[in-house]
Amino acid sequence: MPTPDPWRIHTFDVVLLDMPTPVTRRIGFAGHHRLDRLHDVLQAAMGWTWSHMWCFEQGDQVWGDSACDMMDWSDAGKTALDRVLKAPGDRLIYRYDMGDDWEHHVTLVDVSDATPGALYPALITGEGRCPPEDCGGVPGYAH
Repeated sequence: MPTPDPWRIHTFDVVLLDMPTPVTRRIGFAGHHRLDRLHDVLQAAMGWTWSHMWCFEQGDQVWGDSACDMMDWSDAGKTALDRVLKAPGDRLIYRYDMGDDWEHHVTLVDVSDATPGALYPALITGEGRCPPEDCGGVPGYAH
């Protein structure tokens, strides 16, 4: 298996689904970083507060927090992003707060060399505010 290149940046779009107005982010993230670190970046970029359970899904595969022994999923701390999102168009679902069930699509847009002098992860663009925590999911937020 080839060694990942730490200077390859994955640019992806994040869309919070089913919102009345768009909530989107474009993020640059080093592909060799693990999914648990991606969770932290998404929390900061979307405006969430690290208060609830979370997971990533792709097909039948699910990755989440290894500290949560209630769920049957793989440890997100042992899987790098570039092992999951390999080519533009590849997608993950990021699910946050299993009660409110906020579903985000994370879609790979580009893989390229890091820009010299740039800091990563990077929030490239964004639109819309995230709903507040514990508001009851999409129906509660709409109400």
